[in-house]
Amino acid sequence: MLKKLFIFLTLMMIMQVCSATSVVRVSDYGSDGFYYRYNQIAETIGSSNLMISAMPVKDASNEMFDTYICGFGPAGHQTTISLFANKEGFISKLMVMRTASDSIAMNNMSEAIVIILSVLGVNKSEMEYFVDELKQNSVSSTHWCNSANRYIMIDSRSENNVVAVRFTAAVD
Repeated sequence: MLKKLFIFLTLMMIMQVCSATSVVRVSDYGSDGFYYRYNQIAETIGSSNLMISAMPVKDASNEMFDTYICGFGPAGHQTTISLFANKEGFISKLMVMRTASDSIAMNNMSEAIVIILSVLGVNKSEMEYFVDELKQNSVSSTHWCNSANRYIMIDSRSENNVVAVRFTAAVD
């Protein structure tokens, strides 16, 4: 009887620990909230050319995440943002992509990264860290952001004439 009680209590403790874990998210917004906050910041800083042109559209091709795709920039120089929402509805990762040889899209993407970091809750000094890392062509950068209360990780990749910058997160 004592052995069964011990096993039962052990299983209860394990279940409590497992249920207490939460999915790490890079943003406290879902796709709609991200869209509105991103455009609000772009408008505030006077970058109407960087505003997302339409609500993110859901792409059903990814089973692990609800993927939303949106874009900004002039025709022929578009930059695409992919938002990957976890099953709780919050953005777990996001990716910004542009054509490598397009200088207009390159400038727009650089400014959009600053807006995205603002949406993620990163303060000015933390933002400067990431911007400096990206300017130095760092492939990957991780930094604890007190303001966002999580590690923000940025990976930059370039292949097949596409530049992609991915934002993910982790907690301590």
